[in-house]
Amino acid sequence: IQQYEKEAINGAREQFFTGYAYLQMQQPQKAADLFKMVLANKSQQGLYQDEAGFYLALALLKSGDKNGAADI
Repeated sequence: IQQYEKEAINGAREQFFTGYAYLQMQQPQKAADLFKMVLANKSQQGLYQDEAGFYLALALLKSGDKNGAADI
């Protein structure tokens, strides 16, 4: 996480795994923001798209946004 924040790496892989780390550290809003970035990144040809959608829904549930999670 510190490396990601320091260098602001924009690849889908880095965003996904940083989001996953935030989720594990009980910071679901930060995780959700990164998973949304992965889903918005169309240049990566679907890399981590399915996984990001799943974990975005989980992050939204953990942050109390049941409607947002259901929309995914």
